[in-house]
Amino acid sequence: MPGQTTIQLPFPTATRVGWLATICEARRIQLRRGDNVIFCFPDISVERIRPEHIVLLACLVEYLDHRGINVKVSNQYPVSGYLIEQLRLHEYWKGGQNYVEAKSSNILNLWRFDSSTKDIHAKRISEYLRNTFFKKKDLSAVEMSLTEAYYNIQDHAKSNNAFSMVSFEPDEETLNVAICDFGIGIPTSVRTVCPDIIDDRQALIKAMEDDFTVGSRIHNAGKGLGNIRSSCTQDDYLWIISNRAAMVTSEAQEKVFNLGFNFEGTLILYSMSLSHFDDEEIITDFNW
Repeated sequence: MPGQTTIQLPFPTATRVGWLATICEARRIQLRRGDNVIFCFPDISVERIRPEHIVLLACLVEYLDHRGINVKVSNQYPVSGYLIEQLRLHEYWKGGQNYVEAKSSNILNLWRFDSSTKDIHAKRISEYLRNTFFKKKDLSAVEMSLTEAYYNIQDHAKSNNAFSMVSFEPDEETLNVAICDFGIGIPTSVRTVCPDIIDDRQALIKAMEDDFTVGSRIHNAGKGLGNIRSSCTQDDYLWIISNRAAMVTSEAQEKVFNLGFNFEGTLILYSMSLSHFDDEEIITDFNW
């Protein structure tokens, strides 16, 4: 195509904030319909890649695809093979699918957010875990946390660009969840009802209050993000990164800090230990 531009986009680091900064920089590149972007991962090992990396990457691909920009992955690096051969990411766009099974049974692969099936997807994940690694365990907290996170996207993101991914570490019995959207961001949503909150850090703190809600949906009772946090035990954590602020919280503490750049959207990620979950209560219906 005449005038077509091709650029390489290297990801220099797999650190959480570093990867996020690269995503933000890519969104600012001036590109035209028909241009090409080639992702490169020269110094990153596959072992460093976690669900948060994948959902951020997927949101970026979706962002570029909507603008008619062609996305390619350099095949020179191990991460490239992981994305294409193990996660089959190309099938989400070339095949137009919202969910494709990963090659590994420990990965509940990328899911493109669909508001009509968000409850079904959360249930599918909890049932998969119950039927494989945690038979007879009560995994209602897993389903609840996922459902709350998906409703958070529907209520606050105002975006059709959102993805979720879940992985499970059998040895540690730990579930890793990441949900990302390129929407307006939680602080912007909070300011629709609290315009005096200028600082994004304070907006995240406000969003975590149990009784706070922007009231955008009937079901929203202000318990969403707080419910996710309450599901975390001592060794677990919850990260919320949105706009210019980030929060990391666990059972014992909470820390809020400035990012140093503006991430237009929200990234929610948390780790949940499932080893302590109780057995599911079975109630027998007797006919007397």
